[in-house]
Amino acid sequence: MSLMDTFSSTVNNLMYAGLRVLSFTEFRAMVRGDRNAATQAMSDKLDALSPSEIREYEEQFLENSMLLINPDERTRAMEIYAALKLLEYVRYGEFRGFTTMGGPIGG
Repeated sequence: MSLMDTFSSTVNNLMYAGLRVLSFTEFRAMVRGDRNAATQAMSDKLDALSPSEIREYEEQFLENSMLLINPDERTRAMEIYAALKLLEYVRYGEFRGFTTMGGPIGG
């Protein structure tokens, strides 16, 4: 693990001493890994989460995205985020809106 990975992981863990639905390590693996594997992992995760945990997962996903420095990783994170919103739509049969740090908007 690089120094930046260690720093980001430490900051992320300190920010979330409580509920940890998506660790930075798990997030980074999705962003750096195979697109299909990342989508499948996210689908499996969403199936196991309650609606409030999905909101927390989405917030943590976006907060982890802000820690990315590499433009390609940021682009990849937003592609995966779009897949998250599609999977959420499939699960609930409706668009549930976007989250802002602290609560949903729209939907």
